Parts: sequence; structure tokens; C-alpha cells
Amino acid sequence: MPLPQSCAANWRGASHESLAKVLRKRASDLDEEIEAHLRMAERDRVAQGESPAQARAAVVREFGNVPLVKDVTRETWGWGGWSGLGRI
Repeated sequence: MPLPQSCAANWRGASHESLAKVLRKRASDLDEEIEAHLRMAERDRVAQGESPAQARAAVVREFGNVPLVKDVTRETWGWGGWSGLGRI
């Protein structure tokens, strides 16, 4: 027996919201992880005598293109193509 239209629409909406929520959480976790790595490297450089500004600039330069790193990470996780759904 098929679901009534309203039930099917509610289920799709709930599923989309749940998926979007999971994707936003994963994106947030990735942002936090990258920032934690940058902060650790920055602290190491400051401990070696660099100014905080010099350390941050060097760390960001060495780390590279953050959006690209995020894209590569999402692809590695296997959900790069799904990441756009979280922005809907």
C-alpha cells in the first residue's frame, strides 16, 4: 500500500533535513580540525621565536589552499558530491 502524498512529502522533507544536518556537522567538524592543526603549528612557531602574526602567515602559507584541502578531504571520505546538498 503506497504512502499518502502528505506522508511521503513529510518523509522526504525529514530525510533531506537529516542529511543536511549530518553534512553540516561533518563540515563543521572538518573546519574545527583544520583550524586546530593551524593553531598547533602556529603555537610551535611562536614557541620557536616567531611573532604570532609571522607564525600565522607562515602556517597558512605552508598549509596551502584550505578550500582545496576541504574538497579533497570530502572526496576521500566519499561524500564530496553530496556536500552541496547541505547548502540547499
